[in-house]
Amino acid sequence: MPRPMNDEELLAYSGEHVFYETKLFFWLTLALAKRTITVTAPTVEDAHWFRCTLIEGFVLHLRNLLEFIFLNYPKDEHIVAAQFCQPAERWTTARPALSDVIKRAWGRADLEMVHLTTGRISGRLPEKGWDFIGIADEIAPLLRLLVSVAEPSRLSPNVTRAIEEYEAVRQQEVQGR
Repeated sequence: MPRPMNDEELLAYSGEHVFYETKLFFWLTLALAKRTITVTAPTVEDAHWFRCTLIEGFVLHLRNLLEFIFLNYPKDEHIVAAQFCQPAERWTTARPALSDVIKRAWGRADLEMVHLTTGRISGRLPEKGWDFIGIADEIAPLLRLLVSVAEPSRLSPNVTRAIEEYEAVRQQEVQGR
């Protein structure tokens, strides 16, 4: 189980690190989904590799958030969502089970990003692409749920702000603006 942290430590941690993971995940989601990122690169090949790096960032932040949300047996140094609730079981009973979208995304992140495996998709097949918006639209309600059950003295409003910024952009897109 993670080492105990007091409310002040958790608030500071979430204000910096949980916010960072949340903000970067949603920022990369929106940037990659638009497919109109303008990159100044010496060559087309360099621009391609830059986009690959952005996708890797998306996958890394996705995996970090999924472990934060769903990790049931964290190591001592891990920080997990349950630590922001009182009692911790409040989170584990409130959160839903892993959806199929999240299971597939997490599995792909493990097979294709974190480890060199035979599970990597070769070539330029459609299934190699990531459904950035679809995945993020599943993560946002999970984080919103955490905000609703977490202790305000433990979870920074920065996290809420990062979620709200993403939701506002998505709402505008849905409304066709």
